[in-house]
Amino acid sequence: MCLPNVNMTISLFKDVKDTENIKNFSMPFDTIVAKTENDKKYIDNFFIVLNVNLLASNNQKKKEENIVNQKGKMDILIRLAKVSSNEDKQVFMNLGKLEIDLSDKSNVISHACVDYLTYRAILDIPKIVLSPIGGLGEYVIKALVKSSISSDNVYIVQSLAPLRIE
Repeated sequence: MCLPNVNMTISLFKDVKDTENIKNFSMPFDTIVAKTENDKKYIDNFFIVLNVNLLASNNQKKKEENIVNQKGKMDILIRLAKVSSNEDKQVFMNLGKLEIDLSDKSNVISHACVDYLTYRAILDIPKIVLSPIGGLGEYVIKALVKSSISSDNVYIVQSLAPLRIE
């Protein structure tokens, strides 16, 4: 189950440019062609863009469990996972980890009908060597999260994006 009041999207781009703090995302994709080097398949030179919206709650009961209301921390783990009905081929690789600390004053919390924080992370992926077990085919990029205010200390899937590797 996902964290409530946390909206997250994952997008893949071949190019990201930042000119005078204006970001340009170009060549979105959901299929990439693997290359081979020394009998190993790999994918390279792309960006994972993670957009996160964290919303507070006006509901008194839910405020105690809300990461924005409680100024908590959220850990995010970005993972590439093979999609397969064969459990032996369900391999994964962690690509990056980040933290959003709502008590950090540099994270500006805005207000509309509720307090909210908008956050964007851009992960530059220079090269991923694919597992020979997983091989080519269907994958997903997962964003797994855990919250400092949750009693569970486990990562849960918050969002995912498909990726076909040919």
